[in-house]
Amino acid sequence: MENNDKTKIAVILSMYDGLQFISEQVDSILLQNIPIDVDFKLYIRNDQEVSSDETLDYLSKIKHNPRIAILPNYGKNLGVQNSFLELLKCVKADYYFFSDQDDVWNKNKVSSFLKSFNLMEDSANLPTLLYSDVELIDASGKIMNVEFSEIVRNRSQNGFEHRIFYDNVTGAAMAINRKLRDLIVRVNMESFGSVPMHDSAIAQLASLSGQIGFLPEKLICYRQHEKN
Repeated sequence: MENNDKTKIAVILSMYDGLQFISEQVDSILLQNIPIDVDFKLYIRNDQEVSSDETLDYLSKIKHNPRIAILPNYGKNLGVQNSFLELLKCVKADYYFFSDQDDVWNKNKVSSFLKSFNLMEDSANLPTLLYSDVELIDASGKIMNVEFSEIVRNRSQNGFEHRIFYDNVTGAAMAINRKLRDLIVRVNMESFGSVPMHDSAIAQLASLSGQIGFLPEKLICYRQHEKN
């Protein structure tokens, strides 16, 4: 943990052509029930080389919120893997919560994760990854008549063999501690950009170097739509 009075939490969001849903997601992040001893901030990186005027207008509007920081992208499209890696490299915090641009978070998501982090780190001071269950919703926000466990097998199994054969950690519902972040940022961008997805690679690293925990609560609404 950083040497200050408050636990520092960074929510990192990589955006790409996301205006359709991002406003609802940002609102749900800012409406989190945050303990008073927590310093909470949302960091957004736009991964488009050329953004629409509407995207630039939206980012210009929200950057004045003191709990939001817009990272410069210098006109570079890094891809989703390296865009998240860049966010991890640029931000120092005690805990990092990964966010998609089109979901909706439950108000108690962050507080529930913090309780689990505290329990796991008290028992073992290791690089740690946590992920929760999700509620599937459609493009309009309606709850779908299917459980995520019916789509993704071995949802709560976290041995290394499951990390190799089953991609069951969802980045949108994932958070990591500083110890794991410090390992991830040592990976160069060429290697990290070649992995299928950032969440599966981070989960494999966590299973080899530390510990993984699963929260059975559905702490986000995980939107399914044609642009997923």
